Amino acid sequence: IRGVIIAFQEIIGNFKPNNDEIILSREEAAKLLSISLVTLWDLTRKDKIPAFRIGNKVRYKKSDVLNALTQKNKFNGSR
Repeated sequence: IRGVIIAFQEIIGNFKPNNDEIILSREEAAKLLSISLVTLWDLTRKDKIPAFRIGNKVRYKKSDVLNALTQKNKFNGSR
């Protein structure tokens, strides 16, 4: 049993979660983007930032939030 416990502790010690797969609350996502909750909701409603529900809570994957930052706006050059 002691050997199993030691092996398990080594596995846990070496475990490094993927930081991009962290689940964020609305407040955390807005803070990460430095925007208001209203702006975050507007971007979510327009499908610019994907969100999902857990119960009655809206949550965001950190990778989705960061990917939204890298999307480029398309300008056609005309005014």
